[in-house]
Amino acid sequence: MFLTGELIFQAAENSVCKLAEGDFAKNILVVALAEPQTVENRAFITKVLSAANLDLLKDTFFVEISGSTALNCFNDLPERPKFILVFGLPPKQVGLQAAVQAYQPLQLQNTTWVFADALSILEPNRDKKGQLWTILKSLFL
Repeated sequence: MFLTGELIFQAAENSVCKLAEGDFAKNILVVALAEPQTVENRAFITKVLSAANLDLLKDTFFVEISGSTALNCFNDLPERPKFILVFGLPPKQVGLQAAVQAYQPLQLQNTTWVFADALSILEPNRDKKGQLWTILKSLFL
């Protein structure tokens, strides 16, 4: 599948445990672009996950990072995430060296990745919210 020397993951120094909050009860990692000017982002993602029967602070590790911060999605976690939901960040920034299509689940090494637009873009856009909802229903309901 991959040639020798091809990277699938490239780990950054920043670990999730140092930056995230939550109990990680369902092994779900939610990584979002930090948008200080948009204070509603947290309420929006809480509402979206709640519709999929998920509690942001009980079921996930939630971390917001700047557009220039690289993150290691696996280092220091108590268990490997079953799902990684990424909002507003490119795959490379979260350590994934693969081409991905937004709003399409990608299964790699027993982890399902989903990439979507930044929360501030997603919230007012009915079509993109619908795409995200379709994926969340298929994964969690």
